Amino acid sequence: MTETGLNPGDRVIELAGFTRSAAVIAAVISSGVVVWMAKHKAGLTAVCVIGCAIIGYAVGFVVARVLFPATGENVIVTKVGASSLPLTLKGGVLAAIAASLVVSTLCSIVMKSGIVVGLWPSLGIGLVVGIVWACLSSLL
Repeated sequence: MTETGLNPGDRVIELAGFTRSAAVIAAVISSGVVVWMAKHKAGLTAVCVIGCAIIGYAVGFVVARVLFPATGENVIVTKVGASSLPLTLKGGVLAAIAASLVVSTLCSIVMKSGIVVGLWPSLGIGLVVGIVWACLSSLL
């Protein structure tokens, strides 16, 4: 066993990448819900979902840099299993909620609907996506 507790061949989760993916998933779902609630148009919803995926990636990138800073060519990883759940929950929930809030606010401003219309559903979506994504990544 090495000093880090990892052996060659161990399955690991790269935490910054995980955090970015949680933010993208939450942004896509939140934007779809908010735009559909505001306008009920499938084409507009699809366009906003694609744009918000990019915004979600940017938000996830920032959150990942703050929570799991990489030094040089090294990244922060954790071994897959129940012991990784606290780290994946921290990254997944924070990134998903942040992305959901940013996307919800931007979509509400662009659609000229009330910000409150999509804010609470987006918070719920961010929380659920963060928890589910963390559990799936850690335990499967």
